[in-house]
Amino acid sequence: QADFLMPFKGVARNLCVLLDSAPAGGQTFTVNLRTGESSDKTLSVTITSGGRVQQDLTNEVELAMQVTTSLKSVASATSGNRYVHASFEYEEIP
Repeated sequence: QADFLMPFKGVARNLCVLLDSAPAGGQTFTVNLRTGESSDKTLSVTITSGGRVQQDLTNEVELAMQVTTSLKSVASATSGNRYVHASFEYEEIP
C-alpha cells in the first residue's frame, strides 16, 4: 500500500486499474480510492473473473489539500493476491 498527500484541493476521477492476472472463476477484485485511515470513496472498480482491466469513468471525489490518500485493493474469497497497476486523474480546484 502506498499513501500520498494531495498537494492541493482537487477532484479525483477516471480511475483505471490493471491486474497482472484475472481473478479465478466466480471471484472478484475491488480497488477503492480511500482517505484517512478507513474512509472508502465512491471512486472504485470491481474486476470479475476473466477480466484484468476496469475503469470508473463516472464517479469523482473532491479531496482536501494535504489529505492522506491511498488505493485499497480487496480480493474475494480465493482470488489470491494480484499486482495492481492503477492511475487516476487529479484536477486542482482553485
